[in-house]
Amino acid sequence: MVAGKYAATGKAMGKEMECHLDYQVDGNVLTGTMDIKGNKIEVMEGTVDGDNFKHKCQLATPMGKMAVTIEGSVNGDEISFILKNAFAKTQFTGHRE
Repeated sequence: MVAGKYAATGKAMGKEMECHLDYQVDGNVLTGTMDIKGNKIEVMEGTVDGDNFKHKCQLATPMGKMAVTIEGSVNGDEISFILKNAFAKTQFTGHRE
């Protein structure tokens, strides 16, 4: 079940990043928010297929907004996903809060 609140960490450009997710599911539609470095970001175009999920969002960066895609899965209380942008992929793992 993908719906729920999660805390996850990943390493990008040599620095550890913490991410908090608050996901809601209605049928196969995923909505909710991501919180990275205190920036709350709305989930866009979210879908769920069983324990797998995918969505897009716009991250605020010093160079302006950056489009990213998140693809991952939930296994019990564990979450794993890849955050992809035009320049890199970052693997995140975490757990249900």
